[in-house]
Amino acid sequence: KNFYHTWVTNGYTSAEAIKKASKFLHAVNVDYKGDDRFYQELCSARLKPVQNALKAYKKNKIWIEVTNLLISGKNDSDEQIEEMVSWIADNLGQVPLHFSRFFPHYKLNAPITPLQTLERAAAIAEKRLDYVYFGNIRHEKENTFCHNCKNMLIQREGFFVVKIDLKKYYTLHDIRQ
Repeated sequence: KNFYHTWVTNGYTSAEAIKKASKFLHAVNVDYKGDDRFYQELCSARLKPVQNALKAYKKNKIWIEVTNLLISGKNDSDEQIEEMVSWIADNLGQVPLHFSRFFPHYKLNAPITPLQTLERAAAIAEKRLDYVYFGNIRHEKENTFCHNCKNMLIQREGFFVVKIDLKKYYTLHDIRQ
């Protein structure tokens, strides 16, 4: 039986740690929160270390997916989304990008992300990326579609896979080769 090790991370990981972990790590989902201003104002952090970590994951042949939690008025302008998508496409290539809907549950007082914001972000991202998804909302963009023929390949409902319609199953081992 195969087991795969996946990290879900804020991306603040050194290149040295990534290199050491790459012997055991198969996939990573990195939160790319917004532009540098967003990181400074809301996270007391910087964007560059996250970008450097993403490059290190790629260099070490670790499967990468990126998640962006869209927060109204904080990181959802067309310019911010275009900047992020361009950086991802130019530096990582065709990696999956997940836009997640924000819900105010703890300290940040902001409205729930409107569906229209997610759809606008997806339209921007799909100009450069083939696999764009939504999270924290029921929508057809939970599913995986072939970017060529547009047939549904994987149907999801929340955290559950309902249907897989692939001719050949690839393992993460196959992808890393």
